[in-house]
Amino acid sequence: SIGGKHEMWGTYNALSYFDLSYIECIGIFDEAKFEQAASEKHSLHASIAQDKSGLSRFAVRTTTIEQDAEKFREAGFEVSGPTAFSRTREDGSVVGWQLLYIGTPTTKFACPFFIQWDEADDVRHEALETQGVIAKHATGDLQLAELHFVVPNFVTFEKLAVLCGVTIEKVSNINDNVDIMNVLLPNITLVF
Repeated sequence: SIGGKHEMWGTYNALSYFDLSYIECIGIFDEAKFEQAASEKHSLHASIAQDKSGLSRFAVRTTTIEQDAEKFREAGFEVSGPTAFSRTREDGSVVGWQLLYIGTPTTKFACPFFIQWDEADDVRHEALETQGVIAKHATGDLQLAELHFVVPNFVTFEKLAVLCGVTIEKVSNINDNVDIMNVLLPNITLVF
């Protein structure tokens, strides 16, 4: 579905929903505003500026963004936010959220960022169904099951998973000479 414009960042988006999970495609309509947004350390926009093609980041939905920020700060992460944002949809309604960016000076791969919506999940879900954004797909109930990442080590991502209190499963695939770390989130598995 067509999302809308983020006037403050000079971007626009289109969204492909899988229940409340989604893939967001972002385009740039104002380079100057985008470059200003991209100057924020560890931001989504900084990631896009480094590589303007392909999938670059993922967000984790939270309901405790203030506490998350403090927990990450205490654990030694560089923290930006949380910062409140909003945009007006085509129907005139306003959607609001907060973003929290984290990172380290030495991590070569961008950390996930965190989003907290102003509306509760059940309220958002009902509104998105009413708008026809979340609907039955002709081929059945499609879900995002896994996201895969190739990383040189698990150190930063394991530290994040522990801080977030999620289950971690580690396995070694001797045939492929690879170690795998699965991070089990409530609605998706992150495979490193």
